[in-house]
Amino acid sequence: MTAKAVLGVVLLGAGLVLALVFPELRSLWFEGRTPGILPAVIGAFELFDGHRRRRNLDAGRERPDRG
Repeated sequence: MTAKAVLGVVLLGAGLVLALVFPELRSLWFEGRTPGILPAVIGAFELFDGHRRRRNLDAGRERPDRG
């Protein structure tokens, strides 16, 4: 697991906890679920980007079992 994937998992988890467990949390000018949605979206993007890059790297490698 790469550092980018770990960051994505941590951000996604923290965002979900903030959005689901503390929906009435007030932070600066944010009220409601907004403080949790942003890290969750960023974390999901990091995971998706890491998965996409890994898939592209695997597609570019030559596989000995596929001549």
